[in-house]
Amino acid sequence: MNIRPTNSRRWRGVKPVRDTVVVAVCCPYCGERFDAVVDRSVERQEYAEDCFVCCRPIVFSVAVDVAADGDVSIETRAEND
Repeated sequence: MNIRPTNSRRWRGVKPVRDTVVVAVCCPYCGERFDAVVDRSVERQEYAEDCFVCCRPIVFSVAVDVAADGDVSIETRAEND
């Protein structure tokens, strides 16, 4: 087994995560508020993630305004909406 040291600064094919932002969102099922990490390097994205409290799937629709220094707008909805 070949293991790379954790202090290695160069990994081939791995992009460092630098352009992220934390956004507060609410679960559409239970109403619990939590922080979501959003990648601002992708202009439009949609993905599903489970709520940390009720474990139901939340669909995230994210838009990044690249012209306005990466301002993020995010909408959450229930999976069946």
